[in-house]
Amino acid sequence: MNPGEKKIGLKDIPRMRVAFVSRTGPYSQIPEAMKTLMGWVTNRGIKPLGPPMVIYHNSPASVRPDELRWDIAIPVPDGVDGEDEIAVRELQGGKFVYALHQGLYEQVGAVYDELFTFIGQNSLRPTGPPMEIYLSDPGKVKPQDLTTEIRVPVAAAG
Repeated sequence: MNPGEKKIGLKDIPRMRVAFVSRTGPYSQIPEAMKTLMGWVTNRGIKPLGPPMVIYHNSPASVRPDELRWDIAIPVPDGVDGEDEIAVRELQGGKFVYALHQGLYEQVGAVYDELFTFIGQNSLRPTGPPMEIYLSDPGKVKPQDLTTEIRVPVAAAG
């Protein structure tokens, strides 16, 4: 992929167990919440089963920044239990529309319009909150080379 390039499609995603931290507030708090979760995983010697993600329960288009609800999550093996502010749950698997975006995190928001257009054009409807999976480490790649996968669970409209 080249910077700014997008790929949109439909795929099956298996159910996964995730450790997560829930927050309410502006997205500027995401790096600190990510640090909290990753520190917890590292301190316990847990080997993540996939990259970290953010699950968005509402939208800045519909609520004020201090009302935004989101979770930072990372896939973990069976047998991992939460503690303190870290919880563990199963995320439903199923059909997801996804878009791959390479470039700055600040540009990911524009991809959502194309993703939801794809959903409508393919007679689908969202069935849960969107999530962003961070496929590259911002500490190891240039900002323009960051790769993010945006996923929305879907079902046939009707």
